[in-house]
Amino acid sequence: MFTRLHRAALCLALLVGAAIASHAQGASAASALVIDRAVYQAVDGAGSADVKDALSKLISGNTLTVVVGNDTLGCDPADGHVKRLHVEYTLSGKKYSQDVDEQGTLTIPDPKAIPLTGASPAPAGASLVIDRAS
Repeated sequence: MFTRLHRAALCLALLVGAAIASHAQGASAASALVIDRAVYQAVDGAGSADVKDALSKLISGNTLTVVVGNDTLGCDPADGHVKRLHVEYTLSGKKYSQDVDEQGTLTIPDPKAIPLTGASPAPAGASLVIDRAS
């Protein structure tokens, strides 16, 4: 027969267990890999396609490794043109950006990925010119 003390202890244990489970789910969600934006585009601007859903389906265990190409991304936005994949994603609560040429390999996580800090990344092929430094 349960006493009031037993019932209180049981309720407390259930509440603590629920809180721990909720925290673990939140931590798992925070470390999840999420593709925020993915555009497969011709380098010369001849065409582009949103491939966010296609890439999202290829995520396995918060990692993604895929050879960039028409077959793997499910489309050819500009037949006969050289293309590049631009991906913006969130991993462990941090936002990153990567650009991968057609037939190159996209690997997430990648230590060379560019962390996004609110500023737009420079377009592919852009260069920095310093006219004068003091």
